Order: sequence, then structure tokens, then C-alpha cells
Amino acid sequence: MMNAAKSDVSKLRLETPLTLPLRRSAKDSVARFRATRASSQEREAREASRANLFSLFGLERREAVHSTLLASLLDPLGTHGRGLLFLKKFLEMAKLPAVPSDLSNRKLTDFWVGKEFPIPEGRLDIIVTCISSRFLLVIENKIDHAEGAGQLKKYREWIDSQRHTYQNGNLIFLTPKGDRARSLEEPNYVRLSYESEVAPWLESCKQSMPTRLRETIDQYLSVIRNVGSGSIMSDYDQELLDFLGESDNFIFFTELQRVAGRIEADLKHRFWNLIEKKVRDILGDAQNVNVRLLSSGGGPTGIRLSNSSDPESNNDCFVAFEQETDLLWDVRFVKEIDQTFAAIAAQINRIRSALKDRGFSLQSIDKKSPSLWVGWLYLKDYSINDPATLRQLVDNDGFLNAVATALVELFEKIGGEVSRLHNLCLESGQTAKPHSI
Repeated sequence: MMNAAKSDVSKLRLETPLTLPLRRSAKDSVARFRATRASSQEREAREASRANLFSLFGLERREAVHSTLLASLLDPLGTHGRGLLFLKKFLEMAKLPAVPSDLSNRKLTDFWVGKEFPIPEGRLDIIVTCISSRFLLVIENKIDHAEGAGQLKKYREWIDSQRHTYQNGNLIFLTPKGDRARSLEEPNYVRLSYESEVAPWLESCKQSMPTRLRETIDQYLSVIRNVGSGSIMSDYDQELLDFLGESDNFIFFTELQRVAGRIEADLKHRFWNLIEKKVRDILGDAQNVNVRLLSSGGGPTGIRLSNSSDPESNNDCFVAFEQETDLLWDVRFVKEIDQTFAAIAAQINRIRSALKDRGFSLQSIDKKSPSLWVGWLYLKDYSINDPATLRQLVDNDGFLNAVATALVELFEKIGGEVSRLHNLCLESGQTAKPHSI
């Protein structure tokens, strides 16, 4: 039987090459994708009034945001105006080992809730106290980070050290999926998850809430359910996932993946070549400026301007516009600068002062500074590492003109000072080291 099965399997083959059904289905896949995208955009426009503000501002996975909201809800004096409701139901859900029976009968003013509370061992994400019931609760909240070295153990020891004031001390480790602590054994702490405990707790609280508060809780519930599942996925993302899960569409998708890297590389070449052209157009017939594309093995990564009074290969100080995490303008040294020479140190300080006046961040340097950077200014929210942004920027002539103009203006303001620094380095006998740029 096994031989027969093997023989049958060996006869299996594709009756036609993949490229034939791919070619037939490609236009249909594109058309269906566009329809899916248009439908999603129409729905988003209709539902804009119910847009999730946590997602809108990119706050879904920021631990500090989650801690702030949870602390506000757990505070009986919080702006939610529901008194002990949230705290009482939270304690019922958490089943903590040290909760005094009279806690829910205490005055609201007996409670204090804080966040990022400093102690010698670190900072407590959330702390809840009730002095009249000698109750203490510490919550360590983690979204995308693991427990720090010995962190829970240290917090438990601090809680135990407070027993003279707070006899009823509790520690919670809150994570998306209820992870175990590395440094502490249960029952010295209670582990909770956003998915299994926090979401049901909020659902149980929202029934009698005013509309505005309930809508906020609903938005937050949507976020933490996605946090618990390990991903933040919009309706459109889910529709796209379903779309690509279909056989013909997935084949088309794999073919797109095959050529996507080449398309992105071509777009980056085009982006930097267009900026270089615009820079040269702005400079016109200027004879005192070297213009050169910075590059790596994967192609151009930026453009630099330097003074042409010396051979280009010797220009170790220059002004540039390039891509790091985002696009940025910067002033760089491609060598180690020995600032024990007073004239060199003074010139560096002049450059730093001029850059600071223009809003640049400055590199921390000392007398043996080997830094490649002097100062930089990021062009926020523009990264050509994002293919969709890159595609738009290549076609945006106004954007390309603006960054090229800003680079030339920076060179006109700073280039002379940079050139003087370069010459001082030459006069002092310092030689460039082979940094890769």
C-alpha cells in the first residue's frame, strides 16, 4: 500500500505553468483589491465619528498609556465619577490574597492611586493604597517588554518592607497573556492578562456608565483585545488578510513579493537622483561645492555637500541630507577629531552653536571625540524605508524641491565653518581614517 501511495503521489504535477493562471488572474486580483480598499475607505469615512483615538495616535502598545488609563479607572476619586465601582470589581476579579473585608466601606478620600511611583528598587507602574485599611496594591504592567532582572522579586521585598504601615500588601504582574514572573514564585504575586481578566472586568463595569464613558471603555476594550492577541489589526488589514488568503490572490501576492525589493530599490535610486539633480540646479554654476551621493552596498542613502577647495577624497567634514530611521539633515565628520588643539575645539563649538540655533540636536562629544556626527535635524514622519511613503515622495515635486533647498541653505550657512574646520585639521596634521559612509 505504501508503494502504491508513493506511486500515486509521484504522478501529481501541475497541468499548466503557474505563470499562465497568474497572468489570467492578475488583473482580476488587482481589481478586487482596489474594490476592497475603496469599500474600506468608504466605511472609515462613514464611521469617522467612532474612530478609535488610541489607534489614531499610535498609543495601542505604549505601556505608560495603559498604566495611566488603568490607574485613572482604579482611582475612586478619578474623573470617571463612579467612585469605588472600578476598584471593587477589579479586586473581585483579581482574587488577591490580602484584601481586608472592610475596604469597600472606606471613604473615597482614604484611597490614593499613583503611577510611576519611585522607590529605591525602581518605579512602580501603578500603586493603590488605603491607609485606613492598611491596604497596598502594586501593579507591574508589561506590554511588549519582559520583566527586568529581578524586578518582581525586588518589588515584593519592597512591599514586605512596608508592613508596618500596610499589613495587606499585594503584587500583580499584568501582561497581554498572563505571563509568569521570572524572579518570583506564586503565590507571592498574582498574574493577570489583558485578554482573560482586564477585558471581562471592564465589560462588567460599563453597563451602568454614561454614554461618553462607555464609548471610551469600548474603544479601550478594542485595543486591549488586539494587544492580547499579539497584533493591532484594523478592519482593512483583516479584509486584506482574507483577500490574500484566497488561492489566486495569494499566487499573485507571492509574485509581487518576488519583484517588490527590486521596485523599492529602483524607487530609492530615483528619489536620491532627483534630489541630487535639484540640488545641482539650485547651486547652478557654483564652483566651490562638491556634490556627491552617499551610498552603501544597497544603493544611495543620502547626498552630501562639501567645500571643493581640496580634493573630494580629502573632504572629511560635510553637510548632508540622508536616511537613518527617518530622513534628516546633518553635519558630519568622517574622521576622529582631536580637540586638544584649541583652534579645532573653538571651531567645533562655533559649528555646534550655529546648529543649535537652527533647532538641531547635538552629538555629545569630548576631547577625543571619534564621532561621525556633529548635529542633526530629523524630518519627522518621513521615512523612505516605508515603501508607501517612498512612492508618494518620489512623485511629490514640492517635497523634493523643499528638502533640496533646505540642504543648500544649510550648506551656505554652515559650509564655510565646516570648511574652516577641515582646513584646521589638515594644518594640525590629522589624517582621515577610513570610515565607511
